[in-house]
Amino acid sequence: MWRRRKTDPLLLAIRAGDLGEVERLAAAGLDLNQEYDKSAGHKVAPVEQAAISDRAHVLEWLLARGARLEGFAGLDNMLLASAVRVRRPALVRTLLERGVRPEPGPFSPLYEAAFSRSLEIFELLLDHGADVRELEAVDAGMLARVSGDILRRAIAAGARLPPSTVELALSHTALGDDGRVPAGYRR
Repeated sequence: MWRRRKTDPLLLAIRAGDLGEVERLAAAGLDLNQEYDKSAGHKVAPVEQAAISDRAHVLEWLLARGARLEGFAGLDNMLLASAVRVRRPALVRTLLERGVRPEPGPFSPLYEAAFSRSLEIFELLLDHGADVRELEAVDAGMLARVSGDILRRAIAAGARLPPSTVELALSHTALGDDGRVPAGYRR
């Protein structure tokens, strides 16, 4: 008969965002860099669970206590996107300084930053190699949710957006833009 393995208590605490329980388990001697049982045959490290669960506050705590970031294929975007979604520029900066790189793709960190309306995070990602051209695939209706400042910064960084898309986006922004295509923009 098949028996399901129980998820490790540390991973359950991380998934729940229960930092007090995470601290208690770590104080009891659990290794923050070990991979723990998540399900039958599947193991994950604490930083990976924090990213998967979108628990940036737990991720910050783990990193401050020496949890490693290396060796998790495909985790970079998940870690960054988690920090971006909760608008934590200091955590984004820490991840970037520790070698995490923003990669293009669906719901990438840059995409998340654009829609979170955080110009500071958007610029941090651009400064660390994010490709602003990935915003070229976003339709006009979605771009209407991006702030005018981020849209102008994207264009200045080389995003080639159709003028009609820019006009529509700027006319719908909540930041009081004048609805015109930014000066110097050429198709």
